[in-house]
Amino acid sequence: MKTRRFITMILCLFAVLSLLTSCSGYNSRMRNHLSDEANYHSFCGTICDIYYFDAENNKVSLLESDIIPECDVVIELTFDDRDVISKFLGGEPNPEWSLDEYKFTFDITKENNQILVTNGFYEAVNMNTQIEITASSFIYMDSNFFFIAAVTYNESEYLRFEDGIQNIREYMKEHKSLL
Repeated sequence: MKTRRFITMILCLFAVLSLLTSCSGYNSRMRNHLSDEANYHSFCGTICDIYYFDAENNKVSLLESDIIPECDVVIELTFDDRDVISKFLGGEPNPEWSLDEYKFTFDITKENNQILVTNGFYEAVNMNTQIEITASSFIYMDSNFFFIAAVTYNESEYLRFEDGIQNIREYMKEHKSLL
């Protein structure tokens, strides 16, 4: 009887340890990918919205507000070139795609947001402004957004790539997943 309990306990412990370590390979791969400068590419997109979530988790549009928060900001961009989107997502254009435009959500970390504020980015852009971003097509921590490492508008560099990627690396160090 004791042997059976011991074996059951060992199997349960093994199962729990397997579950706890199963994501560590993916998390390491994810951090390595997002830390590698070669995995970032530049794309031009049109601003749909720029927003953040307040303390009550309400979506607040920066395009309709004078308040620029000291937190992560989300930017929604549309792309109307299916070839650009295909390259961004690492594949070939799908002839069955029927959309005229493709909307993607990007994250600007708190530190990168402060650089954009300091450089006057939010005063320079509005809805339907076309900007150039540098981003990776890999999503961090199973979120629904991609990180922006650089922002350019009208040939003005509002967020330099070197600063942006360094802040993304720091963000990942501070916000490691639980597993």
